[in-house]
Amino acid sequence: MEGLHSFDTFITGQVIIVAAGTAQQLPGHAVPDDVEVTVLAQPSNTGLIYVAPSKAICENASGRFNGLTAGLALALKVTNASSIWVNASVSGEAISYIVEVP
Repeated sequence: MEGLHSFDTFITGQVIIVAAGTAQQLPGHAVPDDVEVTVLAQPSNTGLIYVAPSKAICENASGRFNGLTAGLALALKVTNASSIWVNASVSGEAISYIVEVP
């Protein structure tokens, strides 16, 4: 299918939200065209993971995505993983992420 790419390597990582209410930014990784960053709420989490395009939005209850419970994932098309911010309702919660790279 034209426009779809497949790469043989990928980058993974984890972000721990040390203090609930304080958003954390994913590390900077360029994301190729037509590739998504998948963000997974760790299965051991007990609260909600919030996702937003900025620290300010991620720390504000209105405007952020409030939908990741333990084990759920979200795929986002962005140009760099660092444009994704995560926050949590419980301190110490974590997310994992994965992105294919050339």
